[in-house]
Amino acid sequence: KVLCVERSSPVVESNVFCMNKGVSGYFGEGAGGEFTGNIICMGEGEATGLDIRYNSSPTFASNTIWGMRTCVNVTDASSPRFTDDDIISGIASCVTLSSTGKPVFTSCFIRSGKAFGIVSTSGQADIMTSIIQGNHTGVELRGGSVIMSASTVRDNKVGVSYVSTNGVLRRSIFQGNSVALLIQNGSNPTVKECKIHRNG
Repeated sequence: KVLCVERSSPVVESNVFCMNKGVSGYFGEGAGGEFTGNIICMGEGEATGLDIRYNSSPTFASNTIWGMRTCVNVTDASSPRFTDDDIISGIASCVTLSSTGKPVFTSCFIRSGKAFGIVSTSGQADIMTSIIQGNHTGVELRGGSVIMSASTVRDNKVGVSYVSTNGVLRRSIFQGNSVALLIQNGSNPTVKECKIHRNG
């Protein structure tokens, strides 16, 4: 771990974390604080950009995280908040969610994931006013309940995929995806007030 935060709330601003091994930013038990305007890039091997665990609740704003195996991993009961973050080119995924807390993504740009932009396996999350672009699968929901609203999903092979789960998708735009919505294996999402055009 390069930066390890536990039971503390530091302000980490305008730094460059580059070509590190392992985890660039680890947020563990009781971690809070503000992580703003940083660049995390080009991790080596199985590197993770941000690993957010336990009951931590840090806030992230205007960071650029790119070129990692997993750019952002959120698990356990953590509830981080992301605003205006650019999360790019995850090899496995840009964002992986398995948290029983409630992560929130607002006005984020999640793009160019080689497999997934966002993949969620459990828990809850809110994704608002964000852009999901140029991933193999923009958002894959395999469990939990994700509310996605007022977002743009464009130029992905699959826009949003529901696999054996539910969720709410509203007031969002789908454009330029090979498949806009893939709903399978007993999924019963609510899709409301979306504009779905020029896909296929």
